[in-house]
Amino acid sequence: MFLQETIFHLFLLLVGLILLIKGSSFFMQGLSAAAAKSRFAAAAAALESIALFLPASAVSIAAAGKGQDDSVYLDLAAGNIIGSNITVLLLACGLSALILRRAGIRKEVLFSELFFAGISVVLLILLGAAGRYFPDPLTKIFCIFLLFLCLFFFFWRIKTQPEGSDARRAAFQQPAEAQPLKRMLLFSLIGFFAVFLGGDLVAEEAAAFAVKIGVGVRFTAVTLVAFASVLPVVASSVRSAIARDPDSVLRQITGNVLFQSSFSAALVTLISPPSFRMPAAVSFQDMILLAAAAAVFFLFIYRGKMSWKKGIVLILLYAAYLLICLLYDTDFSIFSV
Repeated sequence: MFLQETIFHLFLLLVGLILLIKGSSFFMQGLSAAAAKSRFAAAAAALESIALFLPASAVSIAAAGKGQDDSVYLDLAAGNIIGSNITVLLLACGLSALILRRAGIRKEVLFSELFFAGISVVLLILLGAAGRYFPDPLTKIFCIFLLFLCLFFFFWRIKTQPEGSDARRAAFQQPAEAQPLKRMLLFSLIGFFAVFLGGDLVAEEAAAFAVKIGVGVRFTAVTLVAFASVLPVVASSVRSAIARDPDSVLRQITGNVLFQSSFSAALVTLISPPSFRMPAAVSFQDMILLAAAAAVFFLFIYRGKMSWKKGIVLILLYAAYLLICLLYDTDFSIFSV
C-alpha cells in the first residue's frame, strides 16, 4: 500500500511538471507567432520571457493558496522561490558558460541587468526579514512596491530590448504565414491555463510525496520542484549559449531572478494568511544561501566575461548547494534550527 501510494503521488507530480513545462512552451510559441504578425514585437518578446518564468511562479502561488489551511504549503512556496533563484544563478549560468567556453557580454546589457537582479535579491532578503519583524501593513506596502518594481522592469525591457536580439525565439517560432493569429492566441491561452493547472498539481503532490518518502517538504521544494519549475529557463539559456548569444543568457537569468524575487514573492506574501505570512517561512539559512549564490554569480559576471572554467565552478557550487540542502533537511538534519 505504501509503495502504491508513493508511486501514485510521484506519477501525479510528474504529470504536473509536464503540464508546467509544455504549457510554458505552448504559451511561448503562441506569443512568438503573434509577435511576428503584429506591430508589438518588443512587447510580445517581453511576454515570451515571462512565459519562461511562469512555471516557478505558478507553483509558488498555488502553494500559497493552499497554505490557508496548512503552513507546509507556505514552506513549499518559500522554498521554491529561493531554490528557483539559486538554480538559475548557479546551474543555468554554469551550463551556459560551459557551452560558450569564452564570451563577452555587452557593457550596457551587463550593468543594467546586474543592477536590477541585485536590487531584487536584496529586496527578497529584506522581505524575509519584514515577515518576521515588521507589522503586517508595512509588509503589504513592501509587497506592492515589489510588484511595481517588476512592472517597471518589464516596461524597461520592452523599450530597451533590440528587435530579434533573443536567440531563443528562432528555436520556437514557425513561419508566421502558416500560423493563423487566432489559433496561436488560443494556443497561448491553453498553455497559460496548463501552467497554472500544473502548478496546482505540483504543489499538492510535492507535499504529499515528500511526506510519503520521509523527507522535508522544504528539501523537496528547493531541489526537485525548483529545478523542474525553472527547467524552461535553464533550457532556454543553454539554447542561447549554443547560438553564441551571451546577452540573452544573462537576460533570461536575471529576468527570472527579478520575476521570482518581486512578482512571485509579493503575490505569495499577499495571498498567505496574516497569521503566517510567507516571509516567515524564509529561514536564515535560505537568506544566507541565496546571498552567497548571488554574490558568486555577480563576482563571476561583473566583468562581462563568461568562460568554461567559471561554468565548471558554478555547476560544482550547485552540487554543493544540493548537499547543504540535504544536510539542513529538518526531518533528520543535525544542523536544523
